[in-house]
Amino acid sequence: MVPGVYRYATSGHEEVDALGGSRHDYPDTSAITYRRSGCGTEVRWQPLQERFSSDDLCRAAPGIELRRSVQRRAFFGQSEEQQLVCEPGVLLLPDRARAGQQSSGRCRSDDTEVALTIRVLDVSDVLVDGKAVEVVHLSSAGRLTGSTRGTTQREQWLTHSGLLVRVEATTDTDRDTAGGTVHYTETYALRLLSLTPAR
Repeated sequence: MVPGVYRYATSGHEEVDALGGSRHDYPDTSAITYRRSGCGTEVRWQPLQERFSSDDLCRAAPGIELRRSVQRRAFFGQSEEQQLVCEPGVLLLPDRARAGQQSSGRCRSDDTEVALTIRVLDVSDVLVDGKAVEVVHLSSAGRLTGSTRGTTQREQWLTHSGLLVRVEATTDTDRDTAGGTVHYTETYALRLLSLTPAR
């Protein structure tokens, strides 16, 4: 995978129920930036000024592992950032992927823990801008406990080098705040528009 900025067709939104509710709709296109960092690659997605996510992926003997995930959201002028550090062995993408492979592990912040289960569904070809690309189709399920409680579900299609070709994701959580419990939902889908980075 060549580091750079990749463009994605985008749909989805996020919303909270606090103070009568607020919703942010995502634009028709967004970008993911891949850059070399630490033991591997930093993957950053920012569809809106108020919303970004960043994952640190590291190369290990069995494949690509998720080591850290940062999520930032902002509503009503107040931003919140959550940094989750993962234990070694949270295998996102096996080197020799085959249907049925499964891995699990935990990521933690100061007040929340996420138990992750990642499963390989299949290995197949998909078209990106008219070109056939072999991808690993994965499902990822997360259960959050602590100050933030709920679930995350994600289906991803990744090249063997870790480039995201497609993703469909949902999050449904409750979080304890000074003003009470806030319910948050997010759903989005991304589809890679070109294998060549925009810059």
